[in-house]
This record gives sequence, structure tokens and C-alpha cells, in this order.
Amino acid sequence: MGRQEQVTASQRARYVEILEGLFDATFELKRLQQDASVEKARAETFALAGEVLGIFERSKLQQLMNESHVRILGTQISQTENDQSVQYREALAQNKFELFDIPTLLRQQADTPDK
Repeated sequence: MGRQEQVTASQRARYVEILEGLFDATFELKRLQQDASVEKARAETFALAGEVLGIFERSKLQQLMNESHVRILGTQISQTENDQSVQYREALAQNKFELFDIPTLLRQQADTPDK
């Protein structure tokens, strides 16, 4: 019997509930342009534990995280990453290096969409 079979449906549901709360808290702080590093670390650690224990596969965890991102920030994670990538490529093409002079923390806060 594998680890995944030992986890009951109610345990899995409770895990999802907690993980969604951690993802939501992380993205809510990002939405408010506040430091989310502690919440992000908690969510990542909890997600990793679920993966290691066989509660969920990585793809399911990524799906939960993306659903939370859409719920709180209104966009999919891939769209946010793509928008940032385009912004940086355009800045390079136009020799606008000021964007890269901004400290990462401030740049990340500026990248967070207002809601």
C-alpha cells in the first residue's frame, strides 16, 4: 500500500484547505504590495511536504496555486510572468536600463497589479 492510499479523503481535504489559505495569504500580501516572503516560504514548505508525503502530485499543487493567484490577483501566474518578461525585454531593446537599476524588492512590488 502506497503512501497516497493511506491518506483519507478528509485528510486530503483539510490539507487542500490549509494550502489554499497559505496561497491566498501570500497573494493577498502581494496584492497589497507588502512583503510576502514569510508566507511564501510557509506555502512552499507545506506544498513540498504534501508532495513528499504523496498527498498530491506537483501538477495538482501548481493548479491549486494558480487558482489562488486568479482568485486573489485576477490573472494566471503564467500571464503575470509573461507580462513581466515582455516588459524587461522591451526595456532592454529600448536601452532603458533604469528598470534594472531598481532593487529587486521594489521592482517586484511595482510588478504587482493593483486590485
